[in-house]
Amino acid sequence: MTTVIGFRKKMMFVFVFALIFIGFMLFSTSKASAASYRAGDILVTSSTSFKFAGHAGIVGRSANGRLYAVHIPGPNKPIQKISLSGWERAYPKTEIWRHKHKIAANKAGNKAMDFVRYYGNKTTFIAPYSLAGKAAWTLKNKNKTYCSKLVWQSYYYGPGYNLGFSPNKFGILPPYALRGVPNMYKVSGSL
Repeated sequence: MTTVIGFRKKMMFVFVFALIFIGFMLFSTSKASAASYRAGDILVTSSTSFKFAGHAGIVGRSANGRLYAVHIPGPNKPIQKISLSGWERAYPKTEIWRHKHKIAANKAGNKAMDFVRYYGNKTTFIAPYSLAGKAAWTLKNKNKTYCSKLVWQSYYYGPGYNLGFSPNKFGILPPYALRGVPNMYKVSGSL
């Protein structure tokens, strides 16, 4: 009799464990769906060939409501939008930073999508990637850009926020400098 009770307890334990395991498998989220992105979120990653430099992008919302990562991937590439799952595959070590004012963040995300529409569809795009020269080294100048400058300009020309850096700042704004700027908080991720 005790062996039957012991066997039932073991089977009940296995059954409960199996239900819990199945529940985790069914309701756990992938990395892509675990992050709740919003327009205007700043993406900062160390998943680059030059880890010390990093890379940055911003989340923009298209006219149909879909969210995309907007960035300029490097020299001789236009400003572009990619799916958020595409960003996560390319840049798995990413921190997500969010502006505390949702309306400002939405405007920044919209401005990022404006940059894609204006600069990204041209065969010879007007805002070439560059880290050299006065045009690249002045934040508000739109003639040359790079990843973190694109993010800064989305906030500056969208809702009018300078993210803690002067529009006349002369020099390169590194991607890692976008972490923890005024009015931003970290949502998730690690470098």
